[in-house]
Amino acid sequence: MARAKETVLAVDPGKNLAGVALFKDGILSAATLIRAKEPYLVAEGVYEFFTEEAVADPGMSMDVDRLVTEGQQIYQRSQADPNDMLPLAQVVGGVHALLLAKDRFIPMPREWKGTLPKEVFSQRILSRLTTEELGVLDAVQAPKSLMHNVVDGVGLGLWVLGRMDKKKAEWELV
Repeated sequence: MARAKETVLAVDPGKNLAGVALFKDGILSAATLIRAKEPYLVAEGVYEFFTEEAVADPGMSMDVDRLVTEGQQIYQRSQADPNDMLPLAQVVGGVHALLLAKDRFIPMPREWKGTLPKEVFSQRILSRLTTEELGVLDAVQAPKSLMHNVVDGVGLGLWVLGRMDKKKAEWELV
């Protein structure tokens, strides 16, 4: 009997959307942008995406090995309404409630991506992908203006897999 593939499901949550990336045995195998009217529907969309991928691959378990979702943080100096974070927390809670996972991670933004500008960090994420993995991203059907959510989902997966080595990234940007 073939061994089950190790899976990492990474989710960048939003109030009405989520960037989602699925890694099998450390390789990006699928990605998508989930859009819905309510946070609980976003969480259900993430669950449906994972179960469809698992059913389509007989070597995959219906359980996630590592589930990673970005945590929410209220910044002291921000002028934004802190209540805007509540729907994001609902998405994260819903995803964690719906999916069985052996390990769970909810890193704060600074923990996994530091303080680099979004454009710079997106380039860093993309630079870590193979040609085949970039093809997975190219196949995502989402408006260009929203693809940064999917790229962040991929970045979270790379982070939990140890593929976002900060030291290597620093010399690459020079």
